[in-house]
Amino acid sequence: MLLLDTEWKLHFITISASFLWNWYVAMGASVQFSRKWIPKYYNSMKEDDRITWKNTFLGIVNGAIASLWAVYLLSTENLLSNVFWHDSQSTRLLSSYEIGYYIADSVHLCWFDKGKMKWFYLLHHLFSFFGLGMIVTYKTFAFHTCLRIASDISTPFMHTRWALSIWNLKGTKLYFINALIFVSMFFIGRIVTMPLCYSTIFRELNSSDYVRLPLFCKLVFFGTTGILDALNLYWFLLILRGCWRLATGKQKTG
Repeated sequence: MLLLDTEWKLHFITISASFLWNWYVAMGASVQFSRKWIPKYYNSMKEDDRITWKNTFLGIVNGAIASLWAVYLLSTENLLSNVFWHDSQSTRLLSSYEIGYYIADSVHLCWFDKGKMKWFYLLHHLFSFFGLGMIVTYKTFAFHTCLRIASDISTPFMHTRWALSIWNLKGTKLYFINALIFVSMFFIGRIVTMPLCYSTIFRELNSSDYVRLPLFCKLVFFGTTGILDALNLYWFLLILRGCWRLATGKQKTG
């Protein structure tokens, strides 16, 4: 079932409000927070690092909000009652919020960030944008949407790891604890959940609910999840390589 006109208005407002909120978090709240709570570290940062910090701060805030929102929906709504067609207005609102975030983050990356890794993030954002747009429009895949967004629980720790490194806090207990939590959350949220994600699909391939999914939805779902999981596996291999260097005492060369 496609969205009604009134629902389109609601989601457009949600996306717009999310964009404005996330843009404020990056451009305003990050500076205010840093000057008040971590002035020593903020003042020591280079200009390029301050620009990246704005994006990093946004990632920390959004990762916490979105992942906890998704976990709440997974625990309170019976999303597995129908893995394809469970009608969850809350999930679609969460998806609209995330679309607003991805737009704000992409604009910030394109406008300010000069790092090489930004193209990986933009690629991730592009496919996430198409996937979330399909979910909002066709009212489908509510369970998988929340499962995917809940995996962002690792994102705040990933960004905090970068910040601690820039602030010359590598080797501290805080850095080690944050890194340990990050690796654990990444593994649980993005790797362990892969079998659950695909098994709930494959066991329903012969069901009438799957058959009535539009071809477009199938292509977008399998296309975006496949590419995003490929990126997640690639990033996890990089994480494991970093852990191996840390455990063996070897440093990156070149």
